[in-house]
Amino acid sequence: MNAYLGRPWRNFSTVIVMESFIDAMFNPLGWEPMGDSNGELVTYREYHNRGGGANVTGRVKWEGYKVIWHHEEAMQYTARNFINGDTWIPQTGVAYYGGLALTKMD
Repeated sequence: MNAYLGRPWRNFSTVIVMESFIDAMFNPLGWEPMGDSNGELVTYREYHNRGGGANVTGRVKWEGYKVIWHHEEAMQYTARNFINGDTWIPQTGVAYYGGLALTKMD
């Protein structure tokens, strides 16, 4: 298992993996460590993923990593809210839904 969800190349990065299929080929740590950092200067989140690699019990124990359990918290990371997607993505002609796929009620 050599694949990871990501690696903090720089401090203050923000990554969320949500409502995705994560294959069992991914390392149970989820996130590849960077040097001697404890991930304290990153924001890494996971929400409602599925698949053989989605089990979060073996994930890194970084200050900046956490599993989101509540819909309301996950909503702040949707395209609608995180990058203000409702105001510009529809104009591109790309199929777009700015909320969470699992609920379709936001």
